[in-house]
Amino acid sequence: MGRNLTSAVCFIVICACVAGCLLEPRKPEGGGGAACFVALPATSDFGEVFTNLDGSLECLEQSTYLDFIHPDFEFIPSATAESSFPSVFDEPWGVSQEQQWLNVLFADTDSLISDLRLRDIQVNVAGDQATVEASYRLRHVPRGGGAIVYRGQGLYTLEVSGTKWVLRSWDDRDTGGGDSALGNLRGGLLQ
Repeated sequence: MGRNLTSAVCFIVICACVAGCLLEPRKPEGGGGAACFVALPATSDFGEVFTNLDGSLECLEQSTYLDFIHPDFEFIPSATAESSFPSVFDEPWGVSQEQQWLNVLFADTDSLISDLRLRDIQVNVAGDQATVEASYRLRHVPRGGGAIVYRGQGLYTLEVSGTKWVLRSWDDRDTGGGDSALGNLRGGLLQ
């Protein structure tokens, strides 16, 4: 019996040593799942800026959105938005206002579907600067609410800043027909 007990103890010790080696804690792997949106570099094509802005809006990624906004960015509201929200648009709308708007928008959003360059109206490129007039559409579903669609036209000015294209200005325009331009969402959330 002593021999069987010694063999059993050795077996348990060996198993414990092997299990200890196999079950040691290990460093967690990086990641945590697929990213909702991976930004394009926007180094050779200004169109990638629109892809990046759309993707970051849909994934509610403020830092990615702001990466593709020029430090001297200016949003110019449509005439309707400016008259509807005079206290919001009484000062020029720059990066800090855009950041405040994104904070409020993302905190109160279930989903966004963005197409800031739905259809080109006119495109002009001159070296490191481009102007794009395009129709846009943004579908916003606020938390616990129904979908609201914003439509308008943007006269966008883009330029190369450092090594990448960024959005320098957005002149928002009403299209009529009962559509609400995106300046109304900006003004409504920050009033």
